[in-house]
Amino acid sequence: MKFFLVLLFFFYSFGLSAQMSSNAVLTAKAVTLNGDTIMLADTLLAYTDNLILVDYWASWCGPCLREMPHSKEMQKEFAGKKLMFLYLSTDKANREWLKAVKKIKINGIHFRLIAETKSQIQQAYSISGIPFYQVLGKNQELLINAAAWPSSEKLSKQILTKL
Repeated sequence: MKFFLVLLFFFYSFGLSAQMSSNAVLTAKAVTLNGDTIMLADTLLAYTDNLILVDYWASWCGPCLREMPHSKEMQKEFAGKKLMFLYLSTDKANREWLKAVKKIKINGIHFRLIAETKSQIQQAYSISGIPFYQVLGKNQELLINAAAWPSSEKLSKQILTKL
């Protein structure tokens, strides 16, 4: 009986922590391209019928910038499908972020995470570096944490299995 209770507690605790971490991106505060601070959940509610590819990046991150052309190719590959591209910058200031967004010219929804939100997301998803990718489901549930990079064919395959 004790074993059963311990097992039940373990699964309950695991499920609760997984549910909490999958909501971290939804409770995040971010800055829009216009400089307004918003809750990401408010924006993502408009995309409940879509999968969402989340790209954590920064203007100073060489690997992040090298992945952007591959992300553009993925946008072409999935055109007309229910996949939205969400770019979350970890830059500290707007100036560098806005300059990079203008330079890379990539479609999608762009936000800059504020400092407190950035650390909460890093802890919730065990993010140790960028670029970092996730796939959120049609109800914004976390489907894939630490997804493959856009330069890998594996990411397209991962997404296709979820569409």
